[in-house]
Amino acid sequence: FPVTILRVGETYTFLIQFTTFYLKKNDNGSISSYVSGRTQLKYVELQYDHTGYFEVVVTFKDGRTYHYKMTCKTLGDKTATLGIVPDDTGTFRFPVHAKNDIVSIQLQSDLPLPVALIGLTWECTYITKAKGV
Repeated sequence: FPVTILRVGETYTFLIQFTTFYLKKNDNGSISSYVSGRTQLKYVELQYDHTGYFEVVVTFKDGRTYHYKMTCKTLGDKTATLGIVPDDTGTFRFPVHAKNDIVSIQLQSDLPLPVALIGLTWECTYITKAKGV
């Protein structure tokens, strides 16, 4: 029997462009960024809720690009069965390993599955510039 696929609506790509990651400091109620030193990003961890799929694209200024896909399909799990809409809650960790201002991080999804981000944490190394004595 032939299979007919019915699409309703318009396809689009869900896209989030994260801003440059900077460490923040609180000076008497005023929040500012540490910009004089070197911030080296290590890892970023996204917390998501009832999400089906997304892809993180890490692009460096020199043109290198890395794609990290969250498919919420675990081999051997019931959710890995064909025909079942994936729906997962958890964390997705991916490496960056670059200076904060030479990398661009995007989250995107072009599938008709839900994406709900509820938090983001990141790890870095911060080195201050030398000060005179």
